[in-house]
Amino acid sequence: MRGITLKLSAVITILLTAALSACSTGADTPPDGPQGPWAAEIQQLSEDSPSTFADQVFADGKVTDQEYAEAKGIVQKCFDSTGFDVVWDEYGRESVSGQGTPGMDGMDAISKCAFSDGGVMVMYHQMLLNPENEDQTKLWTACLVRTGVVGPDFTETDLNEAFEAESLPWQPSDERGLKCMSDPLGVLE
Repeated sequence: MRGITLKLSAVITILLTAALSACSTGADTPPDGPQGPWAAEIQQLSEDSPSTFADQVFADGKVTDQEYAEAKGIVQKCFDSTGFDVVWDEYGRESVSGQGTPGMDGMDAISKCAFSDGGVMVMYHQMLLNPENEDQTKLWTACLVRTGVVGPDFTETDLNEAFEAESLPWQPSDERGLKCMSDPLGVLE
């Protein structure tokens, strides 16, 4: 009788384990594709600008400083091939200068090279300036209100309407407004 009880207990344990496993959320199983707050954007970049380098960088859902430096080298090499000089500001926006190769202007060079790294540089700056991938309009609006560029009653709807009307709700010379658009969380202050 004792042997039957042990066998029955073992069978019940196995069945319960199997049943619970079937109900598991799979949290311990690594999902396919990038993870984290920027996963959808990373996935879109992978589809729009296929790159083995970027796929390797984005595998863990983040971009390290070393990976950023490698990406910048890739993009720099591309710009070098166009004959244009490129510099980046602290927000990752590039500007080109120089003569370039015949038949190519600065915008052509940017179109050719800006995503030659698969978008790693772009995502590095996006992740740096908005780590949790919060709604950008909400962040901009909060910054504009917080810094006194607009009144306390200014809303996200107001900002969207201003954008649609191609009219800024601040004077172009007001650096606070520009700063809010570039770095609404004040990460680089």
